[in-house]
Amino acid sequence: MYIIELIYWLWQITLLVITLCVGEVSTPYCLIKPTPESARIEELRGTGEVVFIPAGHFPIATLETYAQFFQETYGLPSTILPPLHLPLPAFDPNRGQYIAEEILAEVKRQVPHSRSNTPLIPIVFTDQDIYIQKYNWQYAFSFREDGMAVVSSARMGYSLNPFQQADQETQEARLRKMVTKNIGKLYYHLPSSDHCRSAMYDRVGGPQELDLMSDHL
Repeated sequence: MYIIELIYWLWQITLLVITLCVGEVSTPYCLIKPTPESARIEELRGTGEVVFIPAGHFPIATLETYAQFFQETYGLPSTILPPLHLPLPAFDPNRGQYIAEEILAEVKRQVPHSRSNTPLIPIVFTDQDIYIQKYNWQYAFSFREDGMAVVSSARMGYSLNPFQQADQETQEARLRKMVTKNIGKLYYHLPSSDHCRSAMYDRVGGPQELDLMSDHL
């Protein structure tokens, strides 16, 4: 009986280590599959006008860096709009988090519609922790709805070392990958992927998966 219990606990510890390092237990299998090819830029067809919106005190300089990345990588222009005010009803005091749906509802109230026939694709950046009401999740990196998205940097600092956060470069890369995925969905209308190396990976459960994902569509 003792040996069986020992094997059981060793197996549980192994699963925990795998989860902490690479995310889901299925990820190691994914890693040995051929890496999906990135899309050819000239074959991508986007529609709409991407606008970046800082919420609260999210640094404008970071948005400018991301805007430059997408301009240089995809030839995708983006406009940075004035900061979005997060209203009190968007904050859930019981959880100490902002409600993703309420943030996007505020975009509809505060952000003017496009003056042309080109629809706006607002992507809100916040450093506040968010969650999605309709899902039983502890937190969320991002949420998309009605042609809009919100991304949060609040949980990007996770590290295997509990006493030290991931470095700034890693955190910015993780957030950029979430933005890339949202642009892939909302602007380029790309399908989700079940490959953990893809920028369109649809089972992102933690920063570990973000580290494995590609930075390019």
